[in-house]
Amino acid sequence: MFPVLIIDDDRPSRKTLADILTEKGYQVQTADTGEAGLKAARTELFAAALINLVLPDMSGLAVLKQLKEQQPELCVCIVTDNISAKDTAEIFRLGANDLFINPLIIERIIHRITDAEDNRKLHQSLRQSKEELLKNFQTSQVINALLRIAFEDITLKEKLQLTLDHLLSLPWLVFERRGAIFLMDRGKEFLLLQVQSDLSPKLLKKCARLPVGRCLCGRVAATAKIAFADCIDPRHEIRYEGIQPHGHYCVPILLHNEVLGVVNVYIKNRHRRDSSEEQFLTAVANTLAVIIDQHRAEKEKKKLQNHVRQSQKMEAIGTLAGGIAHDFNNILTAILGYAALVKEDCPPESQTYSDVEQILASGNRARELVRQMLTFSRQRPNEIQVIQTHLIIKEALKMLRASIPTTIKINQDISTEQTTVFGDATQIHQVFMNLCTNAYHAMRLRGGVLDIRLEPVCLFSPHPRLLGRLPAGEYVRLTVTDTGNGIPPEVRERIFEPYFTTKNAEDGTGLGLAVVYGIVSEMKGDIEVRSEPGIGTVFEVYFPKARCTRQENIVAPESMSGGAEHILCVDDEAPITEIYQRSLKLLGYQVTVRTSSIEALGAFRARPDRFALVITDQTMPNMTGIELIDELREIRPNVPVILATGYSELINKDTIQDHRISKILMKPITRRDLALAIRDALETTTKEGSGDSNRTPGRPH
Repeated sequence: MFPVLIIDDDRPSRKTLADILTEKGYQVQTADTGEAGLKAARTELFAAALINLVLPDMSGLAVLKQLKEQQPELCVCIVTDNISAKDTAEIFRLGANDLFINPLIIERIIHRITDAEDNRKLHQSLRQSKEELLKNFQTSQVINALLRIAFEDITLKEKLQLTLDHLLSLPWLVFERRGAIFLMDRGKEFLLLQVQSDLSPKLLKKCARLPVGRCLCGRVAATAKIAFADCIDPRHEIRYEGIQPHGHYCVPILLHNEVLGVVNVYIKNRHRRDSSEEQFLTAVANTLAVIIDQHRAEKEKKKLQNHVRQSQKMEAIGTLAGGIAHDFNNILTAILGYAALVKEDCPPESQTYSDVEQILASGNRARELVRQMLTFSRQRPNEIQVIQTHLIIKEALKMLRASIPTTIKINQDISTEQTTVFGDATQIHQVFMNLCTNAYHAMRLRGGVLDIRLEPVCLFSPHPRLLGRLPAGEYVRLTVTDTGNGIPPEVRERIFEPYFTTKNAEDGTGLGLAVVYGIVSEMKGDIEVRSEPGIGTVFEVYFPKARCTRQENIVAPESMSGGAEHILCVDDEAPITEIYQRSLKLLGYQVTVRTSSIEALGAFRARPDRFALVITDQTMPNMTGIELIDELREIRPNVPVILATGYSELINKDTIQDHRISKILMKPITRRDLALAIRDALETTTKEGSGDSNRTPGRPH
């Protein structure tokens, strides 16, 4: 029941009316001035107000006007001894609900108050219903927004921030507009602050990593129960100077009884605990649990998809590499070949000589990039042999010392005993150079120390490494250590991903360590990485050791030499045949070139004994290199043949054996590559004994 307000300066009249209404069961509050009545109306809702038109401090009309402004639904009745028609009109214009002329008719007043009370109850009910509907609408909007957030293609942190923003935006909540969301770390020992709104900078630092069990949020993580505080109580273990009075709701984010995190919202000091607020916060926490669980599922799904995508990417890289390698390597062969020829004609002190060196350096970088692409996608044929690893490393160190500034000291401890492995010499060189290049980039600003160690090791039990458990056995271990900036843990997990790089575009492609990973994996070896930010990084590469008793099978760097033999060169690219001709003549050879495989076959058929060796491209119109080799074998079975190719998926170990190809040269081809391949092919043929002069042309032996 709503009370009735009586404003009358005449004490007997005021008391008499109050006693009558009280006897009728109404609560009555009285005031002897207009200001006292207005003050009462500011703090309490009334069903009706009975105002004497004449008051000592202000007119009844003024009180009427202000009461209607304060409580528009209040039933206001004016009481007076007499009134003019003009004042009567003014009373009702200002919103009076009734006018009573003394002497009062109590039954009429009771009837009006009863109607006013019913009307007030109705309005209150409607207002509460409206507020409840608005509250439910706003709540459902927030919950729907949270559910939409769950399916948005944004990061988890962005989802958490949006959730917190929506949570703190509800006008019916009594929260302060500040709060935070924590997530449990993997070890379940700490709450990690993920997102926050309007927290003090002093608090951010202290709450970034909160131990489970400490302070309100930590206790919630430990107990999995809601915590409420209406003030800064003893559970507030984290405090700072200048902290303002406040309270908290801390709600656990639960999924199948597992605490995933905590939602923390601030409330005003001495706020009363409200079950509806707790229910809403629990609903928000449950929605967050769904969002986090979905994120986990999406992360796992993406991980699986990444494996599939990675496989497809490698296939695509192989296809792309194969598609561009032939044409690109032909172009590079021309660039590098002509640049090398120009360099020979320039004085070393000239600007042209320096410019040509830059062209050669850029061309070799492009050559290396294509080779890395082909290596990682495993599209480049490998020359697997027994290799003395220390010879490859020592040769690479000479080039490394020349290219690394003196601010970086290089220490080396290279064992020359028991370092044989089965592998491709070029790939071993790539592994070493890629690791050292990364180390150089880590130290180039401040300088440092690069330690290189190569040694035989024996593992007596399986060891877990990057690629799995390394079986017990004998290995050759290459260790590259730098004193650079180190690698943060979150970056370390991704360093072997293709195209992942933290370097500038001009400094790296993101293929270097991916290539290392691919090579070591293919060799059945393994990698171990240890790094500490600010201290440095250690890469340990384990190559399975090879046993070798024949010294001639061990690969070591060779010197370039020439000869006087006659060589037939065929390539459909005229610039390449010109480079062959000029380069080989500089080495002392006689050279015949053709740009058509048909013409080359005709020249060979006309004088088969004239040519000591044939160099042919693989991809040519009318007749491929393999087809030309077969035709040449029909004429002269033991003619040594070198097959040059920018890339061909048809070239493999079986192809080489089936067609008796002497050597494979991958473009772009340098003069050194060419010279070494020619001498090797000719000397191998001489050792085996060709016997061509005693055989009838056209009959294979």
